This record gives sequence, C-alpha cells and structure tokens, in this order.
Amino acid sequence: MADGIERFFVGETAIALVESCQATGVCDTASLAALHTEEAKNVLKTIAEKAVGLPSWPLLKCGEDVSAETKKEVNLMKAKRLLVTASKQVEEGMDCSLQKFMETAYERLGGELPERMGVEDYKGATLDDPDWRETTEGKMVATKKGDLLPSWFMPHKRSKENKKKAKQEYRRRKAARNALNCSSSPTANPVVDGPGAWDEYWRMAETGWREELSNLSQSYKDGSGTDEATLPLPRDIDLVAWRNQPIVKTLLGLPEVRELAKLLDDLEGVPSSQEQESLARVGLRATEASTIALESLFGVTRDPEDVSPLHSRLWAAIVSHTGAGDLNFIATASRDGCPIGISVDLPPSNGLHPPKDAPRGAKSDSIGGSVGHGNYPSSIPSAECILQKLVDEEVRKGWMKEIEQFEPGCRRAKMALVPKKSYDEARDDYASLNARDLKKFFRIIEDYRRNHTNDEVAMCETNAVPGYNSLATLLSGIANLSEKSGKRYVIFESDVETAYRIVPIIKEEQKHLGIQIGERQFINTRLPMGLESSAYIWCREYSSLHRAARILMQAAGCAGLCLLDDNFWAVLEEIKGEGAAILLLVPGACGIPFGWHKLRLSGDINTFGGFEVARRERDAFEVRIPESKKQKIREQIEQILSQKRVEYPSLEKLIGRVGFCVQICPVYRSGLAPLHQIKSVMNRKSLWAIKLSKNIQSCLERWLEVIDSKFERTISAVDRGRREPACCLVLADASTSAIGTLILGKNGDGAYCRIPASELQRLNDLPRPCWGSRLCEHGCDGVVCYISRCGLGKTTRVQE
Repeated sequence: MADGIERFFVGETAIALVESCQATGVCDTASLAALHTEEAKNVLKTIAEKAVGLPSWPLLKCGEDVSAETKKEVNLMKAKRLLVTASKQVEEGMDCSLQKFMETAYERLGGELPERMGVEDYKGATLDDPDWRETTEGKMVATKKGDLLPSWFMPHKRSKENKKKAKQEYRRRKAARNALNCSSSPTANPVVDGPGAWDEYWRMAETGWREELSNLSQSYKDGSGTDEATLPLPRDIDLVAWRNQPIVKTLLGLPEVRELAKLLDDLEGVPSSQEQESLARVGLRATEASTIALESLFGVTRDPEDVSPLHSRLWAAIVSHTGAGDLNFIATASRDGCPIGISVDLPPSNGLHPPKDAPRGAKSDSIGGSVGHGNYPSSIPSAECILQKLVDEEVRKGWMKEIEQFEPGCRRAKMALVPKKSYDEARDDYASLNARDLKKFFRIIEDYRRNHTNDEVAMCETNAVPGYNSLATLLSGIANLSEKSGKRYVIFESDVETAYRIVPIIKEEQKHLGIQIGERQFINTRLPMGLESSAYIWCREYSSLHRAARILMQAAGCAGLCLLDDNFWAVLEEIKGEGAAILLLVPGACGIPFGWHKLRLSGDINTFGGFEVARRERDAFEVRIPESKKQKIREQIEQILSQKRVEYPSLEKLIGRVGFCVQICPVYRSGLAPLHQIKSVMNRKSLWAIKLSKNIQSCLERWLEVIDSKFERTISAVDRGRREPACCLVLADASTSAIGTLILGKNGDGAYCRIPASELQRLNDLPRPCWGSRLCEHGCDGVVCYISRCGLGKTTRVQE
C-alpha cells in the first residue's frame, strides 16, 4: 500500500487488520488517527470484528478448556488493542524520526512533554529559559511569551477552532437553561417554553448518562498490564464446564490438591499460626504434585538452561494453551533472564501493554553518583551488621553475587535499612537474630534514582494498574451476578512472596546494579526494588499468568484484579476451596511462590489497593478508606500547622495521601488546587520550605474536617452498561437556605418542590422505607409528593 498504514501492524495479524481497514474505508494514516476519537469507536469495533472474521486472522491456539465464546472475546480484545495502539502512534507522530530533537527539548524543559512534536510544530520555537505554567491536572508545562511555540505546548490556551466549539456549546447550554423559566419561589408556576427546549434538555441528560456509563466500563482494568481488562466480567456460571477444563480437571484429580482445597475451604479470614504451618506444608506437596501433573499434561520437562527456579517451559505452555499472549518474552525472560533497558533494550509487546507517554530523559554524564560514599546512615543500632546479614542471605539464595571488583562503568547504589511496622525501638537484640527473622522487621532499599541509574533506563511501554474505579466495577458486576444467580461469593486475597526477586536479570545488565558494604562489593542478579523498570518487567511477566487465570476462571463466574504482587479475586462460595487452590497452584507450578501467612479467604473485611472492602449483604459491598490512612493525614496536617511552615517533602506526601482518598469522593478534588499551586511555586523557585500563609492554613484546617467525614461508598448490584428505562429527568440545586428539586417526566406533567434548610432535620427523621413505594400522580417516584404531604415543602405542578 502506498500510504503505508501496514507499518503499524506486525506479525500474522497485519494482513487481516490492513484488509479490514481498507474494507471499512480507512486507507491512510490520517484516517487511522481518527479512530482514536470518541466518535470513531463504533468504526474501530467494526474493523476489529471484520479482522477476526477473516481467514487470514491467526487462530487462537487454546485447549478444549477455553470455550468458543471466550476465544472470540480474547480475539476481539487483541484486535481492538492493536488498533488503539496504532491510532495512538499515528496521533503522537511516532512515524517522525526526531528523537534527537525530542531529547534536547526534554533536557531543556526538565519535565514531561504532553505529546511528541511533529516536524511542523517545532519550526521557529525557542525553548531557552521557559516560563513555567501549571495545567489543571497539576502538571508543569513551559511557555515563553513572544515565541512561536506549538499550540499543544500551551494547554491553558485554546486554539481558534476549539474556542469556536466551546462558544457554540456554551450558547447551546445557555439557551437550554433559559428555556426553563423557573422561579425560586415555592408558589411559582414554572413553565417549559416549547417542545424544542424540552427535547434539547432530554438529549443533554441522556448523553451525559451514556457517557458516564461508558467511562465506567472503560475504566475497568484487571491488572493484566493492558489498557482494558483481558475479559469482560462474567455474566453466567457453568461449573460443569469449568471442572471439565483439562488444567482444572487434572489438578482437582490430585489427592494433594484436594487436601489443600479442603484446608482452604475451612479457612475464614486470616490463617492462624497453626493454619499457616498446615497450609505451607500441604501447599508445598500440592505444588510439587501439580508441577509433575501439568508437565505430563503438556508434555514438557524443566529446561536445564533455566537460570532461576522459574519453570520456563511449563509457563510458556500454559500461556500458549490459554492464548494469554506475549509468549516469546515470557519464554525467553523466564529461561535466560530479562534486560532492564540500559545496555539491552526491552522488547515491545506489540500492543499488549500501553505505550509510555513521556519520552526518555537525557542521560546523565555521571558515572556512579554514590562512588566514594557509604550507605545511608541509620539510627538503628548495629545497622551495618544487620545489613550484612540480610545481604549474605540474598547471596545464599542467588539474588545477589559477591564480586572482587566492579567492572568499568558500574554504578554503585546507596542502600538504606528501613524498619517495618513490626520494628520495636525498645528491643536491642536484633543483631543476634538470623536473616530469616530479621526480614520480619527490616527491608533493604537501594537508591537507583540519586545515582542516576534510572535516568539510563529506556522504556517504551508501561502498565495499566487497577484503581478504585476498577475495584468498584468488579464488585458491582459480581454483586449483579450474585443477585441474578442467587449464589454467594467470597473474596480471596493472596500475595506473591519476594515478587521482584523472582525475576532473573541477563548477565549483560547486572553490572549496572552494584552495591557496596564496607570493602565488600556485590551485584544484583535479580530485579531490585527502586529500579525504574522493575515494576514494568515484573508486571509484564506475572500478568501473563493473571490473564491465563482470568480465562480459566471465566466459566466459573469468577473475576479478579492484580496490583503488582497483590491478588484480589471474587470466588463462588461453593467452589471456594477448589477455586483458591487453582489460583495458587497454576502460578506455583511455574515457580511463583505465595506467602501462605498472607492469605485471606472470606472474612468480613478485605483489602485491595489501599482500600477496605466490607460485605454488607449478599449482593452489596462497602468500599472505604482505612482509618490508619486518615490518621496519617491528620498527623501530617497537624504537624504543618504546629510548625507554621510548609516543607516540600511533607507537602508532596500530603498531596499524594489526600489524592488517594479523593478517588472515592471526587467532589473533594478541587480542594487540592491550593496545595498544587504551592507545590508548583516551591518547585519553580527551588524552595525547601515556606512560611504557612493564612490561605494554606484555612485550606489545611478544612481538610482536617473533611478527613473526619466518612470516606466510603456502597457498591450494589448494578449491571453496568444495561439500558435503564429513562422515564424522568431530575434537576436539583441547593443553597444555604433551601434545597430545590425539579422532576420532569418524559411524558406528562412534572413537579417542583422546595424544602427550607430549617426543615431538613425533619426530613432526615422521616420513615424512608415508604419513599418511592408507589408512583405519584405526576409520574415520579413519590418522594417529592411524600415530602409535600408531610408538610416539609410545597409541591408545584409543572405544565408541559
């Protein structure tokens, strides 16, 4: 093709995708970029469906355990991911070879560039001594008055076309608002002026409602590393089909697995010390038996070239069998080790993982920022002795290697001994403990940021991790399935033990990860904490097993989330022990160890991603912020108020902690604006601390009041994406004196009610169960008319 859109698709899928694009009318890069817009989502879906239906589309190689419907869903997800990635590449101008210019611009600006610059964008632009401005998202961008900077460089300024669109939208909304000539007086008789204005209002409300549903469905990420979940949430349950899957059938037929399943079935909440010992003992036997059984099922044996306990051949067989993707990287990285992106580039996943937005920063000229310096000082008695024991234990396990001399160009990172929550300052016998016990009280942190190692890491992709929206979507979907099927679900939590230290590093990259204790020198042979690419590499490997587990558990109506090494699954109660055993043993057979003492099955309160999840009833959950997190925010604010000064590190932590809380209550997000403004000023002027002003003091005092309120949300059975019967439009507003509500039915008359603030307490005391028990004469749900009959407010009929 002359236009060359085929360069955005690789492998066997290229022929089908290019052919389906042509059939749909997409024949150039400009059309391909247009698929990234909201309006083109239906076209994108059509192209994906056509591509999957073509004979040239590669078949999904799965066993009999994967149903035809699941294969279709996985294929469509893959096709859509490739199309979205290609459209992003076109939109970001990745076909332009301006890497040198981009690195120079990034170095001068010292911050993230929102997009890649095209050839026509940078002509005449001068980037020296930029004027920093803050966007509404809290990011800093650089501008300079009088310079010919590209339009996207100034997101606070709209282009002429965008300004025109914004003005048209404003006029349209203003005309629609003026169409309702409603008075604030409770005795007024508001009238809707003409059917055209009513149709406009109805269209606005319905459009907003659909956008909200669309955003909720798009925000669901299951931790597979991708922008979208591997599979949609299950809509039905077929336990017979689930048990007949070859992998499940093979494992559940082993006596060791049945014994483990029985222990898990009896588990309620966190296991006791005795239960932990039993789980560890039985789990080890079940893992060994499962490994042998799965090797026999797939006809593989352990590769003698494996450089770690990871079973590369079995891992690759499971990924290939379920069609989870990224097979070449998984097979190579688990056998030979993986690159870290310094001497050897990280291979792309061809659309499986989302591209990284920010370009790579300029490399530092420093060679080993911590050469000639010791490790970080510690107030812990005998810190060097403890550090030495912990490092010796890692050498014994093969996670580190002691060397006689660092290679030329090696970077030495400083180490810090950090106490865990279990650390007791009054205890003075830590130096006499062995390394196994010391790990319960301390962790080692290696600083690869200050020695500029992270500046050298090149990453073109990243991970999409689940947050509050994904958690709420999962719980809502499971609650809906529970209500539909009449079956109860339990929550299963598991944690991978020593996650990063499982993944080996290729020999060419190990020289970049050196540490030194006294005169002894070491290098890391496994992924360390603190390295820029560690999280991405770990997620890319482990997420393949999470995708495989999602596919295996789909028939049982189970779904799960994965956040780095934390797993959160909703499992059907009647297969609680068997389901949990499968979720532990499939990764376990590949060499992934789980912390048996960290398992949590059933129980009243569970945790994921920093949130607490409590069950209210069979089909409802409650998500809330833990009290410990709220207490940390209180203590930090009180410390700032008492010191009468704001320090930059403290402010940065406070913004992060409060920002986490407002995920669950977005209405409070605007209260972070003053804190972001102060942070940007301190960052621009390189200030370590500033005096506490009255405005910031009042903002922090207000946050103290907000934090004392309830940060919780109830997630009930709502089928997301289901089209609800839209029978009425409810408009409400409040002031310090009253609350007003306008209910307009799609057909017939509406109602308007005003409740004075002095009567709100009486409203709170009303018997709510009778609210909405019948439709009122106006066609609404009866709430407004019930309030009126109780004498709290006056209801006025609204003529159509």
